[in-house]
Amino acid sequence: MHVADEQGNTKYELLTRFSERTGKTHPDLIQPEMDDSLIYLWGWFIELNAQRTSNGFGGNPIQFVDIQAWALLTQRSPTPWEIKTIRRLDQVWLREIGKINDSQKPSKKIK
Repeated sequence: MHVADEQGNTKYELLTRFSERTGKTHPDLIQPEMDDSLIYLWGWFIELNAQRTSNGFGGNPIQFVDIQAWALLTQRSPTPWEIKTIRRLDQVWLREIGKINDSQKPSKKIK
């Protein structure tokens, strides 16, 4: 949603402009409500995601050792359930980023 096309526009920017012109929010911009009791967990994931390493082809999954170091340095004590949830969010994030990256690759057409 935030990867630019050949003209330098992202999908987010195009949909935002569409919404402004029509006065209606485009369905792709509507996000599900997050239960207030889980917002902290999303924040934790964002902190870990910001420190993600890369292998040259894309982001690496967040490892247990990454979570352990983050927890130690931030003085947090995530429960097993919270760690499992963070790792599941990570799987979804990697899958969606992979889809974006795949859609940006030039197609190889055989003539």
